Amino acid sequence: MNTSFSRGERIRKRRDYLLLADSGKKISTTHFIVIWRTGECGHARLGITVSRKVGIAVIRNRVKRRIREFFRLHKELFFTADFNIIGKRGAERLSYHGICRELDKALRSIRNQTCSSGC
Repeated sequence: MNTSFSRGERIRKRRDYLLLADSGKKISTTHFIVIWRTGECGHARLGITVSRKVGIAVIRNRVKRRIREFFRLHKELFFTADFNIIGKRGAERLSYHGICRELDKALRSIRNQTCSSGC
């Protein structure tokens, strides 16, 4: 199993984030918003956004690191699509396991929605 987070698995261009925001589907949890859009690249790509409302740079970066680690270790939950995970206020108080529980539940819900309409 590949547990890296390679360059090809990242959303890096502003244009891609804007496309996701305009035409992506959205699910909201207590601490995160997950926006996804079926991708053309053949694998899942991840973008992470954490606003200044969450805290200072050190705290925002910690949240981003934990989300990246979740993606890296749980790639089987991510289907072929572009995902933007947005950290909301309060996400900084979650432990890594809390982040895992919340994102796992959200991604399973997304998978059920997507697969029920045709997988």
